[in-house]
Amino acid sequence: MDEKELLRNSIIIHHIVSLVRGYLSNYELKEDKMVLPEHCPIVELCKFFKVYKGGDKGLDLNELADKIEDYLQDLLLKAFKSKEG
Repeated sequence: MDEKELLRNSIIIHHIVSLVRGYLSNYELKEDKMVLPEHCPIVELCKFFKVYKGGDKGLDLNELADKIEDYLQDLLLKAFKSKEG
């Protein structure tokens, strides 16, 4: 992976996170927190990133999106470094 491909993948990650933000914006806001139904597929991601508290405790939308973006960028950087090394 060269620097051009790294930049391209970084932009793709940004777009993925934008889609997640848009998807989650369809759910009910409760005191500036997202409240998701238990059957919602994104709940598994919320649990993985430890931002979903369940029930009426809700979810901080920006915190989830930021954690997803950080995670994907970290994976991308690791892949780039392993190709270099």
